[in-house]
Amino acid sequence: MVAEFIPRPEYNAGFDNVIYGGLVASLIDCHSVWTAIAYAYRAEGRPHGEPPAISYVTGTLEVKFLKPTPLDQPLLLSATVEEMQGKKSVVRCMLGPAGMVTAEGRVTAIRIAGDKSVGAG
Repeated sequence: MVAEFIPRPEYNAGFDNVIYGGLVASLIDCHSVWTAIAYAYRAEGRPHGEPPAISYVTGTLEVKFLKPTPLDQPLLLSATVEEMQGKKSVVRCMLGPAGMVTAEGRVTAIRIAGDKSVGAG
């Protein structure tokens, strides 16, 4: 699954030209969890958002910061489900401007039961 994020100046780390690491981690986390959700809908042969809702939460988040993430260009996020067993999905995500990976993450997403919200977040 691929997404684009357009950073703005208020996302800097005190330096004029880089995004702070907390935002990088949040982007990887959010994109990975939604990738797990989309993958689960597809695996069940259901349209995305069809009730009952499929929801996941973060079990673990590992982020490797490979180089500073620039603030002045769009960022691409690319995530792949590496493993799906029972309630657990392991997702790998890479982030950076076109042609460069500045951070990579691995998220263990845990499926939760009873969430009736659809499409939030």
